[in-house]
Formats: sequence, C-alpha cells, structure tokens
Amino acid sequence: MILTELKNYIKTRQQVSLNDITLHFDVEPETAKGMLDFLVKKGRVSIRSNPLSCASGCSCSAAENSDIYEWNAQLGNISILTN
Repeated sequence: MILTELKNYIKTRQQVSLNDITLHFDVEPETAKGMLDFLVKKGRVSIRSNPLSCASGCSCSAAENSDIYEWNAQLGNISILTN
C-alpha cells in the first residue's frame, strides 16, 4: 500500500473505518495508522471515533479498529508532496 492508493481509497468512499482499510489493503492496523496519521496531520483526512462499536464496554480490539476516517474535501486536493 502506498500513500496515493490510500488517499484515493478514502477520497472515493468519503469515509471508511480502520477495519475497512486493513481488510482492503491486507495490512496490520499499525501499518495503516502510520500512513493515516500522515494524512491526518496534513489535513487531508479527519478522524472520529465510531460510537456504535462494541457497546458492551469491554476492552476488545474492536473499539480500536472502529475509528472512522473522513476525506476533507476542502484540503484534501492539495498535493501531498512537501518541499
């Protein structure tokens, strides 16, 4: 998975969960989060927690992988390349 593929995946779908990304690209959540963090810091993507995940209050990993990543239409089309 390269950054451009991830960006295009999120841009096309407008919002995706971390679980969707890991399944689509067949990567570990930590790998996806590293690339997502870059897009979040650049303002291309915003992150929010999914309140509907694992409502039982347990400490399972479902809560970690349920974050929702949303494409930021205002800043998302600015080039990722940095000088």
